[in-house]
Amino acid sequence: MKRQDLDDAIVLSATGPLRRPPLRMEVAGADRMLLRQQGLAILLGRIDATRTGVELFRRTGFRSPLPPLSPAPQAGPASHKQWLSDVADLLARADNSPLHPGRWLLEYRERLAPGTWKGELLRDWPGGYLDWRRGCTAVIPLRPLTDPDAPWMPPLRQRARAGELAPVLLWEVSGFDGWAILDGHDRAVAALAEGCEPASIVLARGWSVAKQTDAILGAVDHQRKVLAGLRDEEARRAATERMDAGMARFAYGHERTMAWPVPGGLSGWTAALMDYRGSQLTTHQQHWPQS
Repeated sequence: MKRQDLDDAIVLSATGPLRRPPLRMEVAGADRMLLRQQGLAILLGRIDATRTGVELFRRTGFRSPLPPLSPAPQAGPASHKQWLSDVADLLARADNSPLHPGRWLLEYRERLAPGTWKGELLRDWPGGYLDWRRGCTAVIPLRPLTDPDAPWMPPLRQRARAGELAPVLLWEVSGFDGWAILDGHDRAVAALAEGCEPASIVLARGWSVAKQTDAILGAVDHQRKVLAGLRDEEARRAATERMDAGMARFAYGHERTMAWPVPGGLSGWTAALMDYRGSQLTTHQQHWPQS
């Protein structure tokens, strides 16, 4: 897998036949989703009848693609770049990640949009609901969240207070209109318990080279037309600086998450649901479909 280091981001790219990755989204019909890791259906989703949200059910068994991350030797940009580099290397070698041939972006973010962690973290387990009407940017745990007062949490909370926690790894999933937590569930809980938001590294599918090239050529043409209409040298200089800075975003273009068909279609999705209905479903899911 090839790697390109950018400012606060890394591009990973690979060529070859497009095969189903170990961790992947699957879809059935027009309204059902399934997240599978190494053969195990760990999350089921169904878009509601009004298409304004998604009801989720998760089961235990998810395994992080990363080994434990070390605390930062020091706070600041140097540690951010080291974590980003380490996570990129570990993901490229992982046997249970969502990576498939194509381009991927890993971006370091000191914080998400205001209120995301406090207002959009899905704390319910195993069920939950993503409300698209609020412009959902949900953060979806793939295992139950730990009690912040659990016996093993004090060291993490101390690191959170010192600003030494490794970032949480989030996977941007367009079907959820949000992010799934791939690594760092306890780190997120520790940071929030100490009144701060965890830093994150966001993994997203990146634009293809062709799409990125088209976007850049279009922006260059637009820039040429704008500058041609400006006669004042100061205005031209300001416009040039503004548009040159905007060019950087084309290195960070996000593509929609790829999904594969659920084996067996709707009946396969229902079989996955019935596999643990009764023994693991709670009263929260009593209204889920029987077929």
